[in-house]
Amino acid sequence: MKIFIWGCGIRGRRFVQFVGKENVIAFIDSNSSLYGTFISDIPVISFEEYLSKKEQGLLVVTPLHDYEICRKLKKARVYKYTSLNDEPNEITFADESFTFDEIPFLQTLSKQRIAIYGMTYFSLMLKEYLFKYGVNDVEIISHRGPLGDKNGDFDCILVTVPEMEKATHLFPGIRCEDFWDLSVHRPSIWNEELKIFENIHNGEKLFIVATGPSLLFSDLEKLHKAHACTFSMNMVFRAFSKTQWRPDYYIFEDGNGIREYKKELRSLQLPVMFISDMNREYWELPRLKNQYRYHVLMNQTGRWPNISMDICKKISVGGGTVLHSCLQIAFYMGFSEIYLLGADCNYHGESKEVGNHFINNYCHEDDQQPQAYFPVNDAFFYYQALRYFAEQRGIHIYNATRGGKLEVFPRVELDEVL
Repeated sequence: MKIFIWGCGIRGRRFVQFVGKENVIAFIDSNSSLYGTFISDIPVISFEEYLSKKEQGLLVVTPLHDYEICRKLKKARVYKYTSLNDEPNEITFADESFTFDEIPFLQTLSKQRIAIYGMTYFSLMLKEYLFKYGVNDVEIISHRGPLGDKNGDFDCILVTVPEMEKATHLFPGIRCEDFWDLSVHRPSIWNEELKIFENIHNGEKLFIVATGPSLLFSDLEKLHKAHACTFSMNMVFRAFSKTQWRPDYYIFEDGNGIREYKKELRSLQLPVMFISDMNREYWELPRLKNQYRYHVLMNQTGRWPNISMDICKKISVGGGTVLHSCLQIAFYMGFSEIYLLGADCNYHGESKEVGNHFINNYCHEDDQQPQAYFPVNDAFFYYQALRYFAEQRGIHIYNATRGGKLEVFPRVELDEVL
């Protein structure tokens, strides 16, 4: 089938590799400077030009944030389209170098009868790969509507939609493998070194020091004098010249920020630093003994987060703040009481603006990161999921922040806790 691809970004270009550029009529993009140009020998056109040609093929929407695009299509009475947002997050946020060869499990299926549960473009990509490597008995089963006679004698079900629990009920007695969360099948991204932190602080108390404007240097000194175990983040190191306090654990997650602050991150003399794998170039540098890589699994906005129980394989993010990752690491370490400090959650304007952090020089004028607006609603949604996850495991989270808007957790006073 001939197709149009909406979006010239990474996802759109990667999709060309799957369908073959000979099957792509054109890219559609909102960037008018691209109109009339070519990407991979494929023309870039406007939406208006597409409307004059829409009957020629199927439209595939590739941008991650597709709501406005889908609404625009509906308004224009365009219904012959699909979206790549039905694909797993590991594919959505992978770079163009990702291939199914990273999943050794697929190489074990050559003589088995396989069902792929989920009718999406990712399912088609997976089926094409299996055919290419000699798995000839593969059937795709739609996750919408009744099964009919599609619950036959399969050897294995590959579940490509976020319905693993449903699939295990639909196919009792048949092995089901989760291909929505691909992190469980990609050993190349695991870091077994992190195993040393499992339950290392079982039953202990932790203070997570965020960088909101309510945080005071006197708070840091109190934590220092009390020998409290603390965890902090991001550019908190720009306050180190004014305090004796240093965090026991530190984290930096944003890929662009890792690139920009590479020099500072590699010079920090802190006991333990968790640095995400969102910047590949950083981890091509010589490994520093106090720094540990962890894999980020991005959760798509609006879906209940898949909280990580094993940070060796992934840490689930998507709420706009690295504090969510701190909590998952804290759960893994075994802390039973966690206190949040400086978690105001009331940013104004862009995150880097003066007044959003407890020190004025937290972001320098020439800093490129962070420039995004803080997604407050997404953050609160994620906090709700983290609280539920913690409560099911007897972990208590408290908010020791002065003021702010985070009411998901019960409030406490720092002085009383210390």
